[in-house]
Amino acid sequence: MELKKLVAMDPSVVVYVKLFPLKMHPAAYDKSRVILQGPSAKLLDDAFAKVTLPAPGPNTPTKGVEENIKLAGRLGVNSTPTMIFPDGRVVAGSKSATEIQALFKVKKSHK
Repeated sequence: MELKKLVAMDPSVVVYVKLFPLKMHPAAYDKSRVILQGPSAKLLDDAFAKVTLPAPGPNTPTKGVEENIKLAGRLGVNSTPTMIFPDGRVVAGSKSATEIQALFKVKKSHK
């Protein structure tokens, strides 16, 4: 995963992953619920590795996923992956760790 590579390259970088299940992927909502229920990091890694996740149970919460969907709407996010930088820049699309690091440097050079 490129975000793990990014943090390994620069341990001062902190990454927050917000799951935003797109409606075009019907299983994504329930996968997001299961991942948020935890253990999140392992389940997220499993999902990216295409490991079958457990099915959500009747008590698997929806609140975290619903909050992420509302946040995405407020921020204008409509695709995944999308990165939001501390300075407010929104960058859609997959990027390598090196490309993400370069985007941080662009921000720093404008200070």
